[in-house]
Amino acid sequence: MTIRCNERHRRRASDTRIALALQLDHVREEAGFKAIVLADPQGLVVSSSGEERLCMELAALAPIASRGEFLPLDTLLEGEWMHVRTLDYEGTELFLASCHEHWLDESCARLDTWLAATGYGVKRILAA
Repeated sequence: MTIRCNERHRRRASDTRIALALQLDHVREEAGFKAIVLADPQGLVVSSSGEERLCMELAALAPIASRGEFLPLDTLLEGEWMHVRTLDYEGTELFLASCHEHWLDESCARLDTWLAATGYGVKRILAA
């Protein structure tokens, strides 16, 4: 575990976009997500890790899902699990959305813990 942490710290970037992408790549790999995305209130991708079309769809659906509204039936997420966490960054609502192929062994609380930790990292990167 120390090796991974050191590798991740060596991969830090001063460019915000690159730093966000590295953060999301790390989380996707460690959590076993198929994709993870940071989206803005309009449902546009701010940063992502995973297949591009899936990330674009996750970003578009994140604001809808965060409000508890029904999602469209014709999505790339058919058979996938989606989790969304809302972040407030300097008065702007952002969304962290993840998906995976099957219900993970972890509970919803464990998935939310991953997204909460990711949210902390995203805020740290944006503030730098």
